[in-house]
Amino acid sequence: MTIRHNNPKILLRLTIKLLQMLAVAVITFFAACFPAKKDNTDKDKITVASYYFANYHTDDPRNIINKGPGWSEWELVKAARPRFPRHHQPNVPAWGYLDEKKPEVMAKKISAAADNGIDCFIFDWYIYEDGPFLNQCIDDGFLKAKNCNRTKLGLMWAKHDWVDLQPYTRGTKQKWVT
Repeated sequence: MTIRHNNPKILLRLTIKLLQMLAVAVITFFAACFPAKKDNTDKDKITVASYYFANYHTDDPRNIINKGPGWSEWELVKAARPRFPRHHQPNVPAWGYLDEKKPEVMAKKISAAADNGIDCFIFDWYIYEDGPFLNQCIDDGFLKAKNCNRTKLGLMWAKHDWVDLQPYTRGTKQKWVT
């Protein structure tokens, strides 16, 4: 395929988009190379997948810029406050505030999921002009977990701008994260 254009900015944007599509294709290929172990040969078996929003880890470069060092979605959980009588907040997770970019943490989640009928994790996957976002859970956690072959890996390419909604105060203007 030949792309001809006189405007270098447009050519750069097209090149970035092509590289992003290539990255998705490569990740999808490698994910397909590590299929989940199948104990059941029944062709009518339903695959049960769990959607996974991967922002419960620290040190994501975009989060550091927009929220500060050490921030993760757990900060929103910790800051939750009751909104009506008998509304118990904040709730502390049964396993504590785990960092999902650690392989041993994802191994624990994979085991719990696989042991309870979850066949696949579908992760949000973001990529912008400056690189991937929220990928450490997949790259450092899931793919390096010793038991990652117990579940399939699915990627949901989240191709949208990021709006910082949390914590939200009524009437506050939404902030676009760049």
